[in-house]
Amino acid sequence: MSASTLRRNLVLSAAILMLSGAAQAQTNGPAHAVSIVTAAQPLGNALEQLAKQTNIDILFQPDDVAGLQAPALNGNMTPRQAAERLLASTSLSITQDESGALIIRRGSSAMQSVEGAGGEGLYIDEVVVTGTAEGVSKFETSYAVSTVNEDQIQLLAPQSTADLIGKLPGFYVEASGGESNNNISPRGLPGSSGTRFLAIVEDGMLFFQDPNEIYLNGDSFARSDIMTERVEAVRSGAAPIFTSNAPAGVINTITRKGGDTAQGATRITWQDSGMQRLDAYASGPLGNDWYYAAGGFLRSHDGYRDAGFPSDEGGQFRFNLTKRFERGEVTAYAKYIDETNVFYLPIPLKDPRDGSSLAGLIDPLEGTMMSNANRYYTVRTFTGNQVQTIDRDIADGRHAEAFMTGIDFNMEVGDGWNVSNKIRYLDASVDLDALFSTTQAFDYQTYSQGKLAAARTAFGANVAGLRYVLAGDRDPNGNRVAWDPAVSRGLVIEQSYRYAPIDGSTLIDEFQITKDIGAHKLTAGLSYSTADFEHQRLLQDSLNEVGGQARRLDLVAVDAAGNTLGSVTDDGFLRYGSYYIGGTADSERYAVYLADSWSVTDALTLDAGVRNEWYDQTGVRWLTENRNFGDSTTIADNNQAGNSGRTATYHQKDDNMAWTLGANYEFNPQYAMFGRFTKAFRSRNVWAAVTNNNAPDDKITGAEIGLKYNTRPFSLFATAFYSDFDQLSVPGPTVNPVTGINESATYWGKLKVYGIETEASYRPSRAFELAGNLTYQRPRQRDLQEQVYGNLGDDFNGKLPGRVPEWIARVTPTVFFDVGPVPATIYANVSYAGRRYVDALNSTELPAYTTVDLGATAQIGSAQLQAVVTNLTNEVGVTEGNPRVDGLTGQGTDEVIFGRPIFGRTVRVVATWNF
Repeated sequence: MSASTLRRNLVLSAAILMLSGAAQAQTNGPAHAVSIVTAAQPLGNALEQLAKQTNIDILFQPDDVAGLQAPALNGNMTPRQAAERLLASTSLSITQDESGALIIRRGSSAMQSVEGAGGEGLYIDEVVVTGTAEGVSKFETSYAVSTVNEDQIQLLAPQSTADLIGKLPGFYVEASGGESNNNISPRGLPGSSGTRFLAIVEDGMLFFQDPNEIYLNGDSFARSDIMTERVEAVRSGAAPIFTSNAPAGVINTITRKGGDTAQGATRITWQDSGMQRLDAYASGPLGNDWYYAAGGFLRSHDGYRDAGFPSDEGGQFRFNLTKRFERGEVTAYAKYIDETNVFYLPIPLKDPRDGSSLAGLIDPLEGTMMSNANRYYTVRTFTGNQVQTIDRDIADGRHAEAFMTGIDFNMEVGDGWNVSNKIRYLDASVDLDALFSTTQAFDYQTYSQGKLAAARTAFGANVAGLRYVLAGDRDPNGNRVAWDPAVSRGLVIEQSYRYAPIDGSTLIDEFQITKDIGAHKLTAGLSYSTADFEHQRLLQDSLNEVGGQARRLDLVAVDAAGNTLGSVTDDGFLRYGSYYIGGTADSERYAVYLADSWSVTDALTLDAGVRNEWYDQTGVRWLTENRNFGDSTTIADNNQAGNSGRTATYHQKDDNMAWTLGANYEFNPQYAMFGRFTKAFRSRNVWAAVTNNNAPDDKITGAEIGLKYNTRPFSLFATAFYSDFDQLSVPGPTVNPVTGINESATYWGKLKVYGIETEASYRPSRAFELAGNLTYQRPRQRDLQEQVYGNLGDDFNGKLPGRVPEWIARVTPTVFFDVGPVPATIYANVSYAGRRYVDALNSTELPAYTTVDLGATAQIGSAQLQAVVTNLTNEVGVTEGNPRVDGLTGQGTDEVIFGRPIFGRTVRVVATWNF
């Protein structure tokens, strides 16, 4: 462990451990009812606090609640919803009389069917703040929205932010890359470009100016921990009006704020993949209407795949300080994250020679091409006349370090006026070290024969052949060590070491005024942001054996007597500087938006919104130059790309408009319908100013119609949707019609999506709940063409876009029971992803797969215990092929032979102490 890593971990550990102590030492402060906040405590005490905070009567017999514990609450919710959460792990039921009083009764047994009672379900009455000017209940929204609170997140046991999103309806996620930089496909739109159509935000604000900035996208800084109050996920809706570059939705993580009651928790997580994690938070009153919440996590993790070194190390810490007034509040906050996460890439799955499995060489569930034997590498590059060498370590993965701070202000100023302003500053760096796949596996003899001509050109006609040796290894006499092909079934592979340092900072301000005028709620908003960005990408290609502990290989040219004449490679590298790009950029964005929510009647609400956004950005490209460094012993440096020292400046300036119309009609308190039509956009990110990417900004047309059904035993959210996207992009090789040489090109086309998504919860008794979601979508591409080489033709029309399924589903049965005085649950998460294809031609299939997670919880006093097994059956589900080479026409096989599988079975144990 490096000195900087040790210092970082000590600082984060000290902060989190101090919170653990503070959580136990707090005392209650003065009352100030703003939201429902109760500590984990005896149930009777919690119900009494709830009654005081909500000013309603809650009636119960002391004997019925004696010995029962209630979980902590912190958030906006109805009194009944809050009471249901308090009783969720008990056999007690709730009824409500005509005066509005809640009556708590004990059922005859935990298996009793209770009329009017039920589980937490979909929380359709819960107030959401995403995709709207002000908080509104889910039942009243004119768009599809899902919510999960911190307790539900724990039960889902996500392995990353993307994995959590993938458990929500309408999203297909490739969470197989590790903690961050995963791909998310919302409602059938292509997900191979990170979060291109989606904004991941925290407390309603973007992290960086563009939510999908290269290597600075939202899931680089969004980490779910014990400071998370809940997550709100809006699909389409009014998201493009209130958030920049969010044409298909917003994922909003809402963090805890302090409340009237002092509370806190400490959580310890252990996982059999070598993970130890500590979470802690504390919150409460400080006096004089000041409140605080602070917490975070620290972890160390060997990794979901066996690379031989830790994959995830570090943590984050956040502090919220809130001052509440009679008509509003102001919150100042700061967040620091410092974490390294290994980035997992595709691996060989089958032998390309005969289609046989390679599981004996590299385990698809736990294997990776990264290893201690190939983790260290030296980047050889240049800037102008300065030659540089940079020592790097693959184990550093994606090292994200960021400091974020801001102020949120909200005030009701009287006469129906409300004013809010949010300002945020982020300073971040992300250094990426990754081992990318570039080609399929090759037979070692065939591969060396293909390099023989180049070797003879470089080292002369006396080259009789090429032989493989281990890069960097020597025997006791200093001689090269021969490689034994049998250890990898005679297979070798080319890979690409990628070092990509990124530095960026951004300042974002969101100002909003809302005015109630009769039945109208009018909102006007102004948004301004500025960003600075610097990025380089330095690649060099290596030659490796195929296997779970892969080593780099040198390919040495020898004469007929076996004497070495030179080497095709150097230290296992085929080519230094195989690719280089770099530059800086700065950007400004301005936006103005108007929205109106019109309560036409008590049942009918109409809403409309429009947003216009301008951007002005300048990029300075560090021009690439290729040089031969003249080492006569190798050809690895013959054509090395680097920074020439010259620059080119590009300027981009444009604007886009989004608008939406929506309606919600409540037939009765249990049933409502909504509809919406939206025109949205996605403009260029900041990096586009460096690459001078002049592709048109994305334009997306969307429509949806949905129903909401809400009764205590059963609740349902179902939405039919349509999207029309005119900037589908597919990278792929092309044969130049003039030269006959294979070249890289990007094909552009169109995409239409029809689909339906459902989310439901059924709890017929206190002892059982069945929840889940199902999405069917029918995305179809057409008119793929390239500017120079023309249209690809009808063979590509009507096909699925690469890596997007038609079917996605999840079902979660839960059984509630008591073990003596201890409430307990047993549950399962069964997830299904349908068939996909690696390529736009739909020639190589990614088969459908189903995963099963099993879990159990127990509430013992103020402590909660959880055990969960993910991917119980060790299902091998492959999420992508090798997109560097197969995105257009596939891998030449019916089924994927090279790809990135999901992670294998893990066992996780979690213990949480609430104070």
